[in-house]
Amino acid sequence: MGKFSITVKNDGQYYFSLKASNGEVMLISEGYTSSVACNNAIESVRESSQRLFSYENITAQNGKFYFVLKAVNGQVIGRSQFYESELGRYNGILGVMKNGSTEIVEYDDSAKPVKQTDTSELWHHISDAEIAISKAKIAYHKLKE
Repeated sequence: MGKFSITVKNDGQYYFSLKASNGEVMLISEGYTSSVACNNAIESVRESSQRLFSYENITAQNGKFYFVLKAVNGQVIGRSQFYESELGRYNGILGVMKNGSTEIVEYDDSAKPVKQTDTSELWHHISDAEIAISKAKIAYHKLKE
């Protein structure tokens, strides 16, 4: 089974690629400003890759063949490599259909999600402190009157 790979490039944007089980890159994304947006796009690939009408076949000016994968809203969410033949492009689409639903996501070191810390207890203490300060301010203003 294939896997998604997320990396952060020099422009600070998050990119994903869909790789076959042999490591070959089958689909690459545009850049996303956050890991959340990148993961949302991966979820869109999982859904759209299973529908043949989500693929658009394109011939580049140099005569090479490739395809783009579009989300339900028509936005391009991935682009294939270039192929020498239409048959190669067709096989590429079949590969994305086969591997696009994978739940496996690996992160480059630069793109690893930051562990979220439970701050609810901290916010509770801050709120108590703010309440105490507000009460002190009210008492101070009452004394001044």
